[in-house]
Amino acid sequence: MSFAFGFSVDDGGEEALDSLSMPTTTDVKEHVYSEKTRQLSKEELYAQLPDKLSYSPLHISHGPQPMDLARRDLFDVRFQILNEEGKFADADSDLIPGVYEGGLKTWECALDLVAELQKQELDTSKNVSWYAGKHIAELGCGTAIPTCYLLQSLLGTVPPATSSIQRTTLSLCDYNEQVLSLVR
Repeated sequence: MSFAFGFSVDDGGEEALDSLSMPTTTDVKEHVYSEKTRQLSKEELYAQLPDKLSYSPLHISHGPQPMDLARRDLFDVRFQILNEEGKFADADSDLIPGVYEGGLKTWECALDLVAELQKQELDTSKNVSWYAGKHIAELGCGTAIPTCYLLQSLLGTVPPATSSIQRTTLSLCDYNEQVLSLVR
């Protein structure tokens, strides 16, 4: 007995593929969004934080060594949003038609990236200095787990006495301003 979906489309094989009309680059609409970007200062971020924050450890076990990172509890973020007296409820949506942005989520690939960063750090030919003195940007950061890992590693490392201290810059970028101002 053979299986068939029962569609009423003739199976023309290669001829059917040749007759498909494929859009050319001139047929494709270019989507340009004129959303202005802005940099949030530390003062702006601090001003938006409540007096008390709730954090919990995020256990990461699939890297070379199990570890915990501090992460702000999402119920705490949601509670703060509800208490903002409609500030965010009345704000423009961050949704782009046809594109899901995720928002206040920790994606599995962020944990995979932390495992890879940890593996690089534990490699005998490298140490934490491979990113010391660099400018590192996490795009679409969400809960910024990879950046939190790098920050924890940098803060837990004692620089050698013979070397000069290099400034390391960690930049977090996200389309959703709420993510940047509330999750950190």
